[in-house]
Amino acid sequence: MKPLALLLTCLTLMLAACSPLTPAGPAAPEPTGTPTAAVEPPPAVTDLPGEPPMASLDDEAFDQGLAAAIETREFEVLERLMKASFGLSALNTSLDFLPPEEALRRLQDGPLAEGSAPRADFTISAADVLGGQDPLAMWGPVVSPVRAFYLTGLGPDAEGDGIAVIGRDEETGELYWLGLLLPLGARFDSPVPDPAAVVETEVQQVEALKDMAVYLGPGAEYDIVGQIRAGEIAQVTGASQDGGWWRIFCTNVVSGQCWLPADPALTRVVSDH
Repeated sequence: MKPLALLLTCLTLMLAACSPLTPAGPAAPEPTGTPTAAVEPPPAVTDLPGEPPMASLDDEAFDQGLAAAIETREFEVLERLMKASFGLSALNTSLDFLPPEEALRRLQDGPLAEGSAPRADFTISAADVLGGQDPLAMWGPVVSPVRAFYLTGLGPDAEGDGIAVIGRDEETGELYWLGLLLPLGARFDSPVPDPAAVVETEVQQVEALKDMAVYLGPGAEYDIVGQIRAGEIAQVTGASQDGGWWRIFCTNVVSGQCWLPADPALTRVVSDH
């Protein structure tokens, strides 16, 4: 048994001698100096530079900043650019000054609703859009409008337009978003109802006999501003001179007025008795 044990020992030593050995390299040097931290990307800019009051911004910077906030529908930024009240005006028909919270709700439900694609166009004169009217002359004596710029892509169908008006505080000189001038229809170039075309009527209410559109003026060439359902009752505020249309009270139009056909197949006069 001893010769066999000796043979196995020799074979083991021979195999070990044939196995390649990987020499251990020098140990990695210890890092010296201050380690470099990973560079964090800058946070996204979602606000205008500075916090209101924004007197540090010059006129052009304020205009561009306001336009950017409108285009991106940054409502928190827009609220901070308003003062204690914000004006919504429909040409010379109505002017409402609202708290910022209520103004933002109306903007989100209307001009800046989901589906809108607002864009500022500084190349178009706001006065030219209004046929020569001064957009700064429609706000009364209690505010100080200084500039205005034209907007397109307003409304849930992105087909409307408007004019953003900028004011300057007379005491501090600070700029702010004074209000938004809107057309009576979807666009400023849409037909505008002629007040002289409205006549008084003894009819006070009409019932819709089927679902139908309501229009901005007494005719299908005017913008559709809403819909009435069959069976709903509308409050009548006038009639067209030809008797073909009822003017009714309308809550979703800034002027508060819209029109229904007076066709007996579509609307029925509701008796007061």
